[in-house]
Amino acid sequence: MMYAFARDGGLPASKKLAEVSTQYRTPTYAIWTSAALALLSTVYAPYYLVLAIACAVFLYISMIMPIAAGLLAEGGPKWREKGPFNLGGFSKINAVIAIIFGIVLAITGFFPPNEKVFYLTIAMLIIMPIVWYAFERNRFEGVPEGDKITQRQKMIAEIEKKYGEGD
Repeated sequence: MMYAFARDGGLPASKKLAEVSTQYRTPTYAIWTSAALALLSTVYAPYYLVLAIACAVFLYISMIMPIAAGLLAEGGPKWREKGPFNLGGFSKINAVIAIIFGIVLAITGFFPPNEKVFYLTIAMLIIMPIVWYAFERNRFEGVPEGDKITQRQKMIAEIEKKYGEGD
């Protein structure tokens, strides 16, 4: 995941983390950085417990966000037609139920003895918008659209050709 985010310019030091080793054909810097961060997270057991529970809470929140965005966008100017697989008239009620249960699951991660997860969540809610507006908003281009997708596909094909892969 670190490589994918770096490839799309979504991480600090993205250029270095997105490099692929010509010898091993792997994103070496992304792999070793991920391994070092994983090892560092296990140094002190209470921190690891908080990290593990916080990851679960943030996972629930990350699932709630696109469901809520879809609920708000459905039927609007950006999303007039549904895809081939849809729930018809049940999609909105299903989204509301999913959001409610996702919030309940996230909140359960705050109960004792996990109060530190609550404090971490509040800290992230404060810190992340500051970092976004101070640094990343002007640097990160976002998800590729239109011609950028074609350019990205061409770039990937060139990389694959360089390593003897692809067509």
